[in-house]
Amino acid sequence: MASIEKRKLALAVYLALGLLGALLAVIPLNYIDKSNPIRDVLLNLASEVAGVVLIFFIVNRLFLIDREDELSKKIDLLQNSVETKFSPLVWKSKATEHFDVDSLIYSAESISLLGYNLAQLLGDRRAQLGEAVSRGLNLRIMIIDPDSEAAKFFFRSLDSDILSRDAQRSLQYFSDIKNVAYQSQKPKGSFNVKLISWIPSCGMNIVQLSKDDGIARISLHSPSIRMPVGKIRENLELLFKKQDHNREFEYFLTQYNILWEDQYTKLWSEATKTQGNDVLVK
Repeated sequence: MASIEKRKLALAVYLALGLLGALLAVIPLNYIDKSNPIRDVLLNLASEVAGVVLIFFIVNRLFLIDREDELSKKIDLLQNSVETKFSPLVWKSKATEHFDVDSLIYSAESISLLGYNLAQLLGDRRAQLGEAVSRGLNLRIMIIDPDSEAAKFFFRSLDSDILSRDAQRSLQYFSDIKNVAYQSQKPKGSFNVKLISWIPSCGMNIVQLSKDDGIARISLHSPSIRMPVGKIRENLELLFKKQDHNREFEYFLTQYNILWEDQYTKLWSEATKTQGNDVLVK
C-alpha cells in the first residue's frame, strides 16, 4: 500500500512539473516578442524543468522503485514472521494441539520420555510404540522407581493407591511394548527403560524426526505436589521446535542424556520385580 501511494505521488509530481514546463514554453513562444529578453529566460526555465523531470524519472525508475519494492517485501516478510512466530510457552491444551503423539510416533527416529509414571501415555499407545520400535524407532523411557524413597514420598503426598497402581501398570506396559516389538523378529529399533530414584522437576517428551528436525514438549510441574482443587485448571508447558528453537531443544535433550547416564538410575529388565507386585515384569 505504501509503495502504491508513493507511485501516485511521483506521478502527480511528474504531471505538475510537466505542466509547468509546458506553460514556460508555450507562453513565450506564442505571447512574448522575440526581442524581449524575458522570452529567452522563460524558454531556458522550460528546458531546465524538462531536464529535471527526465532525470528524476530515470533515477526513480532505475534505482529507487526496485529498492522500495524489495524493502517493502522484506518489511512484509518480517511482519508476517512476527505475527506467526510460535511462542514456546503455552497452556497444556494448546501444546496438545501442536504435539500430535500418534503421527510423531509413526515418523520419529527416536523418542525420549520422562515422567512420574507415564501410565496414560503408555497405556493408550503401547501397541503403536511397540510397532514403531520394530520398524526402527529408538525409544527411551524414564519413570520413578516404584520402590524408591522418592516414590514413597510421592505416594504419601497424593492418592497413594491410584499412583501405586499406575506405577505397576506402567511396568506391565513396558512388557507389552517389548512383546509387540519382538513379536515377529528382532526389532530394527531399540527399547530401553530406566527407573529413577528422584521426583523429576519436569516431564519431557523429546521427539527427533531427523537430524535437523524435532520437537520437545516440556511439562512444568507445579511448585507444590498437592495443589488445591480448582486453584489451577491447566498447567503451563514449553514446546520447542528444533527448527525454530534449536538451542533450547538441544538443552533439554542434553539434560535428558545426563539423567539417562546418572549412576543412580536402575535399568529396567525382564527380571525386575517390585515390592508391590509378585509378577515378573520388564
